[in-house]
Amino acid sequence: MVAIRTYGGSVEGYIREIQEAKAAGIDGFALNLGAWRDANYRTDMASLFEAAKREGSGFKLFLSPDMCCALSRQDVVEMVRLYADHPAQLHKDGRVVVSGWGLTGDGAADSSSFWLSVRADLKTLGYEIFLIPHAWTPGFKHNPSDLEIQAAFDGWKNIFDGYFYFGGAMLPQRGGNDSLLDVGERYAMAAKATGMLYMGPVSPQYWGRKQTPGRRYYEYAGGEGLENQWRALIEQKTSWVEMVTWNDFDEATYLSPVDDVNKHWPYLDVGQNGYYHSHAGLLALNAYFIDWFHRGSAAAPTSNVDRVFAAYRTQPKYGKATNDARGIVASQHGDVQDTLYVTTLAKSEAELRVITGGVETKVPVPAGLHHERIPFLVGTQRFELWRNGKQVAQVQGPSVVDSDVLYNFIYATVAAP
Repeated sequence: MVAIRTYGGSVEGYIREIQEAKAAGIDGFALNLGAWRDANYRTDMASLFEAAKREGSGFKLFLSPDMCCALSRQDVVEMVRLYADHPAQLHKDGRVVVSGWGLTGDGAADSSSFWLSVRADLKTLGYEIFLIPHAWTPGFKHNPSDLEIQAAFDGWKNIFDGYFYFGGAMLPQRGGNDSLLDVGERYAMAAKATGMLYMGPVSPQYWGRKQTPGRRYYEYAGGEGLENQWRALIEQKTSWVEMVTWNDFDEATYLSPVDDVNKHWPYLDVGQNGYYHSHAGLLALNAYFIDWFHRGSAAAPTSNVDRVFAAYRTQPKYGKATNDARGIVASQHGDVQDTLYVTTLAKSEAELRVITGGVETKVPVPAGLHHERIPFLVGTQRFELWRNGKQVAQVQGPSVVDSDVLYNFIYATVAAP
């Protein structure tokens, strides 16, 4: 999200973010741009591309214009042209990769006509693009039928080279009207049948902090939701994966491991340090799945380390807030429980010990990847892995509180070691 300056917007700050992403196995950033005439966007884009160049590891960038905010055709053409020849720009089959989000732009009746015009304008300037945007089927349905999806792809196939399914606010499980996995599979099949490259989504969670009314929360179940998403994409032999998102803090989808964005950049209307919990724990767990995806194997990698990961809310689902003008988190989807979602990666059989609110629970865990759900209590949260009477991994996370100034359904996440 180019609008968000996680480490203040300096070239050095962007280099730090690139290095954090590279350490987890991420290959590049899709740069979401909701505006272009705003000078801040131009400055930040220049800094991002300069950071990728200076960092020097081959980390790639590509533009993803966001049609949320009245970008014009000329805006999109200009931003693509400006960076098309930059060494950090991603190319596919010799063409400039361009993505995007949303249905329309520039008053176009549908996404097809808009992107057809963009492609033609850029070709006139000497640039061929590899176009892989997210576009909505008619009616903006989040769960369209197979026929609706195929009809949309029939219209897109002569304009798009690939399709990006954004996913977004749904549940990472099979079955039901909100199944991210079922809908994604239908999009993947339609893309394959139409000869398009498919780019699937992975998200750590979703909570629309600023939405009114409702403030939608979808239960992703920590590492369980991540495994469900990655397994589905690996089984589909998905070509590309976009992790949604790196730094969209106000929808809680971020995977940036920043300790707290408010420490580096006073962020929007939350002045409370510690509100944006670190997602370093889920990024570290994603590194395991990214490695699996890169290997191209259906079988999960074996573990030669002992690690513990945890994700959980720091407020009960019916907790209280003393001064939150946006109201309660009324729109809760999925099996929302007051639960610690704990994932272990173990070299061999071990014992997981979780201390929540002073109460200890011991659970035997097998070798490899394993998930546990343990109800949380208000107070300190600690996670340990033991084998043969010896502690092999341990980490403590933020405390759970029953009341705070604001409602906060952003996961706190930790990883050890």
